Amino acid sequence: MKCVPILFRFCLAARPALFGVVLVFWRKPSTSSRSPVTWKINAVTTLFVIRSKAGAGMKTFRNSLILRLTFVAVCLPMLGIAQTVITSVSGYFTSNDSYQHAVVATDDGRLHETYFDPKRGIFHDELGCFGQIIDQSGFFSVDDGLQHAIVARLDGSIRDFSFSAASGQKLSDSIATVQNLVSVSAFYAADDKSRIVLTGSTDGSIREIWYGANTPIRGGEVIVTIPGLIHMAGFYTPDDKMRHAIVATNKGDVIEVYYSSASGVHVTTPLLQTCRKLSPSPLSTRPTIRCATQLSPPETARFTRSSTAEL
Repeated sequence: MKCVPILFRFCLAARPALFGVVLVFWRKPSTSSRSPVTWKINAVTTLFVIRSKAGAGMKTFRNSLILRLTFVAVCLPMLGIAQTVITSVSGYFTSNDSYQHAVVATDDGRLHETYFDPKRGIFHDELGCFGQIIDQSGFFSVDDGLQHAIVARLDGSIRDFSFSAASGQKLSDSIATVQNLVSVSAFYAADDKSRIVLTGSTDGSIREIWYGANTPIRGGEVIVTIPGLIHMAGFYTPDDKMRHAIVATNKGDVIEVYYSSASGVHVTTPLLQTCRKLSPSPLSTRPTIRCATQLSPPETARFTRSSTAEL
């Protein structure tokens, strides 16, 4: 028997009406095959001592299913069991409705959208499950009013998940497959109405893929190589019609690559040389996917635009 005083402190802090003590008994796991999360839930036996309001006495409940569920719902999340971790984040602005958007990927393979406006509030949607995500990037295409989440997966495949409140959702086939992928960034170029996808690999090579609402996918060639590349962010500047990639390296350098079909590709000297040495998280340490499916079809993903996020 082990008494875990921190555990009931958390529980009592979250539920002041629950007066008493929580004792936790750890039993040996059964021989049946169960997931780690299921085993942790079933391995816990709780003893709640609750004093009634009338003070008529105390009732002891052992192994009660209701109390077990209460324990799992209230206490286990506070201890960090089976909680997800953010692995990637991107943001953009939609000019058709003046919302700001943040798209977040978590280590269980899901994408979540939070969109907000100072006057209308903060809202949240779950976009679906996409398997083991290496990186993702989001943007808004003005010509068709769609939002895009470009998802790069562990197998090197890159997909475009587009959606809007008016037209629903669409998950593309793989628009490209890039080996040893470490980073992806995407944006909309207004001069030719292209969707631009930049990919970065472990060897430092950066590739550009572009396509339009009604034009085929093109590109895929290496436009430049930046040794030590670990992450990048891309954007378009309408004043000079240039495409930009801001590249971070494992030496702590931040380098700008800018290019266009008219002027070619240009690489700056490091913009910032005072960062500490950086390194990407190794793929081998990333947790296994906990999604029900490795790649949810767009029909099953929720798109409600009705719930307010709790931040």
